[in-house]
Amino acid sequence: MSGLPLLKHLNSRGLLSQCEATAEHKLKIKVTAAALPLPAGFTGGDGNVLEFDGQAATEYKGVESGKALQLLSIYFQLLHPAKFVPNLRACSAHDVEAVASGDKKALLAHMEEKIKSSSSKKSKSKDSKSKTDEKKQKKVKTSIQSKDITSALGKTKEKENGASASTETSSEFKFLDTVEIDAKRLAEDRATIAQNILNFEAPVATTDALLRSTDTSKDLSIALDYIKSLASNKRKSSSSSGQPAKKQAMGPPIIVIPNAMSSVITMHNAEAFFADATYTSNKGAKPKKVKCVRKLTKSRKNVEFEIIDDAKSLSPSEWNRVVSVIALGKEWQFKDWKNQDRTPMQPVDVFSRTFGFYISLEGAPVPENLKTWSVKFAKINRDNRGLDSVAHALFWNQLEAWMFVNKPEMCV
Repeated sequence: MSGLPLLKHLNSRGLLSQCEATAEHKLKIKVTAAALPLPAGFTGGDGNVLEFDGQAATEYKGVESGKALQLLSIYFQLLHPAKFVPNLRACSAHDVEAVASGDKKALLAHMEEKIKSSSSKKSKSKDSKSKTDEKKQKKVKTSIQSKDITSALGKTKEKENGASASTETSSEFKFLDTVEIDAKRLAEDRATIAQNILNFEAPVATTDALLRSTDTSKDLSIALDYIKSLASNKRKSSSSSGQPAKKQAMGPPIIVIPNAMSSVITMHNAEAFFADATYTSNKGAKPKKVKCVRKLTKSRKNVEFEIIDDAKSLSPSEWNRVVSVIALGKEWQFKDWKNQDRTPMQPVDVFSRTFGFYISLEGAPVPENLKTWSVKFAKINRDNRGLDSVAHALFWNQLEAWMFVNKPEMCV
């Protein structure tokens, strides 16, 4: 028997914290008094620990996919019901397949159906009770208000006709006295506020006259002098430099990818990945250049990117346009790359001036060199093409954030 019934039992009681995924890809469940009694077929008392094979298929099959879901896949979906990336990372770390998007809603409903049935009854009973209580309170208030109004009218008529005021009449008209007092206070407060506003107003005049008011308490000449000094300093700095302003690099941003068939991303599949968020094999004719248009999130501008795999012939001005380098993990990738002074370019130099990114297939070892370079990582699933968009989004989101800080002129 799989651990699915026990997992469902703990989820219905809000006890998922008693579950833990181990490094051996097992689901370990610690039984506590709150979880007792256990479902039929499971034995254990307070303090016992039960373990189940997390990669084993359970008896539950996806509604849309028709596949038998693995135990750890269901556990991670319950643990992160609305978070896609943490769920995907957890499933990838334990070598289980994440729950398909079409199966999530039915799975969560299946695992929580007991909670819904009981909670809906409680909520309905609470709503009915609250509604009846509100109706009773409204009836009591209206009856009290009608009695107060009729009694007040009767007493006022007696007073107008010359009837002697009794102690009962004075107590019933206390609320009228409080209303009159509140009205007087409100009028006084309004008058005070209006007078304060008038006291702080300055006569209508030019901006310079207002800032140089004769009233010393309202003199803002210091702010005016500061603004004028800033403007004059800006003019002096622009005229005294004597050197022409440094021109920004013209042309589209450049992304450099490895020139090797062992790389996951090459010129053969670069357009499919960067533009269409789809990973394809390295087949077909190799294009000389690849271009893709990306709409940046912050600037809302469409920016065209140029993708190349040969950085040896780049001029210094073209190097100013390089925004990202896709790493292969081998130092020979940077052979014959030159700095502006024509000295050999080292990997540390490359990734200190560009956004470094490394893409690998899931399960492939990571080269040791990458651990010492400033490079971000992403993995591509070998079989599920629907997960290609995760690596695609990681690259573009982090590249855009890097460009807005280090290459803002390229974002417009």
